[in-house]
Amino acid sequence: MPFVSRVLVALALGALLVLAWWLRQVGLLVFGAVIVAVIVSGAADWINRLAAMRHQLAVLVTVIVAMVLLSSLVWFIGVEVSDQVETLRDNFDDAIAKLRAWLGSQPLGSRVLSLWDRATGDGLPWPRLASAAGLTITVVLHLLLVLTAGIYLAAERRLYHDGLLRLFPVDRRDLADAALRCAGQALAGWLRGQGIAMVFVGLFTWIGLALVGAPLPVVLALLAGLLEFVPFFGPLVAGVLAVVFAFTVGPETALYVAVVMLAVQQLEAYVVTPLAQRWTVRLPPVLGLVAVLVFGTLLGLGGVLLATPMMVVLMVLVRQLYVEHYLESRPVDAGP
Repeated sequence: MPFVSRVLVALALGALLVLAWWLRQVGLLVFGAVIVAVIVSGAADWINRLAAMRHQLAVLVTVIVAMVLLSSLVWFIGVEVSDQVETLRDNFDDAIAKLRAWLGSQPLGSRVLSLWDRATGDGLPWPRLASAAGLTITVVLHLLLVLTAGIYLAAERRLYHDGLLRLFPVDRRDLADAALRCAGQALAGWLRGQGIAMVFVGLFTWIGLALVGAPLPVVLALLAGLLEFVPFFGPLVAGVLAVVFAFTVGPETALYVAVVMLAVQQLEAYVVTPLAQRWTVRLPPVLGLVAVLVFGTLLGLGGVLLATPMMVVLMVLVRQLYVEHYLESRPVDAGP
C-alpha cells in the first residue's frame, strides 16, 4: 500500500475513533434499547409458545401486560408509602439526630459528618435545584427513548438483524451472523440469571424486613431487587438505604435490617447465582468489577448500570471473532 494511502487510512481510523468518542452516550442508549429488545422478544416468544400468534402481536401483548403490571405496582407502592409517610415524617428527624450523634462519637464518622456539613452547608441554592431538575428531565427522556427504541427493535428484530449483516462483506456475513447470535443468546442468558437473582433478592428482602418490623418493606425490597442489576455497588446502596430508614424506628431495628440485608446478599451470591449460572452465561467476578470501573469511567453512571451486560457481549464477541476464528483457526507451526 502506498505511503499516502496508509496515511489516509490512519486519518480515517482516527476520525472514526473521535466520532465514536463523541457519540459514546448515543451508543450507550442504543445498547440499552438492545437490552429492552432482548427482554421483550423473550417474553413475546414465550407468549407465542402458549398461544400461536404473529410476533408483532405478541410484542404488543407483552407491552400491554408490562404497562398494566407497572401501573398496578406504582399504585400499590403509593398506597404503601402513604400509609407510613406520617410515621416516617415524625420519626425521621429524630433518627437523623441519633445517626449523627452515633457518627460523631466515632473518629471516622466525625470526619464524614464534617465533609457532609461542608458540602451541604449552603443548603440547596436555585442553580443546584435547576441543575437537578434538568438532569431528571434528561434521564426521563432518555429512558423513554430507550424503551421506545427497544420495542421497535423487538417488533422487527429480523429486519434490523439482516440490515446489520449487510454492512459486512459477503464472505464475512456468516461469521458475523454466528457471532451476533451467540452474543444475543449470551445476553439473554445473563438477563435470565440476573432476573432470577433480582426476584430472589426482592422477595426475601421483603420477607426479612417485614419480620423485623422495618418501615416500607415492600418499597425497600423492590429497590433492593432493582439495584441487584448493578453489581457490587447496587446491593451496597440498597443496604445503606434500608438501614437509614430503619433508624426511623430505632437503632435495634437498624441492626436487624443490616443483618437481613447481609444474609440475603450472601444467599444470593453463594446459592442462587451459582445455581442460576448452570443455565445461563457465567461472567467471572473480576471481569464484572473491571467492567464497572472501565465503563463507569468512560461513560459515567450509565456505564456503571450497563457495565456487566456490555462485558458479557464483549466477551462473547472476542471469543467468537478473535480467539476461535483467528487464533485457534491458524495452523500451528510444527517446527523443524
